[in-house]
Amino acid sequence: MKCGFAVAIAGLLVLLAPAAAVCQTGRRGRVSGSTGNLDNPTSGIGQALPNFTGIVRGLDSKGLMLEQSDQNTMHLFCTRKTQYFDGSKKIKISGIKVGDRVSVEARLGPDGKPEAVNVRLDREKPA
Repeated sequence: MKCGFAVAIAGLLVLLAPAAAVCQTGRRGRVSGSTGNLDNPTSGIGQALPNFTGIVRGLDSKGLMLEQSDQNTMHLFCTRKTQYFDGSKKIKISGIKVGDRVSVEARLGPDGKPEAVNVRLDREKPA
């Protein structure tokens, strides 16, 4: 069960390693070859953020427990910068409930732990 979580974290590390190297030098600004900056997580690396989909098993202002389809449960930290959406409409954290299916874009936070950037409700399309 823990193997899927380890693979997901390894994927985050691979995608974010170039940004982490720049952060460790204390330099701010552009990542070599990028068009953005490190202050904006969606533009600095030129790659999409890793995306995790599953069922919310726990949620509060500090974190989200996400059960993935392979039955692995992943803990993602939420910050005051985490944004929540229902379709294209921005919502508050209270709009997401335990049992909802969500898609979470994540990155590694400054402490190396997975941090939710965008949490989107996945509405099932009518058949």
